[in-house]
Amino acid sequence: MKGIKSYFIILMKINAKVKFVFWVYIILIFIITCEIGLRFMGFRPDYKAKGPIISVEPKGSFFQPDTIVGYANKPGRFYLHFTPDYTCICTHDSDGNRITEPVADKKNIQNKKSIWIFGCSNTYGWSLNDWQSYPYKLHSLSPEFQIINFGVTGYGTIQSYLKLEHELNHSGLKIQRFD
Repeated sequence: MKGIKSYFIILMKINAKVKFVFWVYIILIFIITCEIGLRFMGFRPDYKAKGPIISVEPKGSFFQPDTIVGYANKPGRFYLHFTPDYTCICTHDSDGNRITEPVADKKNIQNKKSIWIFGCSNTYGWSLNDWQSYPYKLHSLSPEFQIINFGVTGYGTIQSYLKLEHELNHSGLKIQRFD
């Protein structure tokens, strides 16, 4: 009697395995049939990612290597062409920071109090002209302050913190804490 029970248990296990293999086979046949049918209908897999094609003038890199955070904005004026119909102008000062006022207006900045703004592409003003970024608009509202836009496209909180720490160490500023 014991042998008959073990025979039925083995038969049931084999039967479950056969059922599983059968259904896997059916599903694979279904997927392959659908793939062939869709290709005959003209659908093709899209192997190449279609992202925006952005060209930069002057040619070359928009960024430069940086030993503190890995990369930073390259000084200069850049024209970013996003589409044939849309181009934005991005101007970086000699330190690589996005300008927040017309270059001709940069006078007597030593006597002004500063507001430093750190962040990612939103702070930088990615895909916006210089005068459309919010740090530039903030300077328009508060010309008595020197607004410095330390934002860089792709930066996260770690890069922003490292940049802040570096700037504080090299600025000679005294930080005042209010409790």
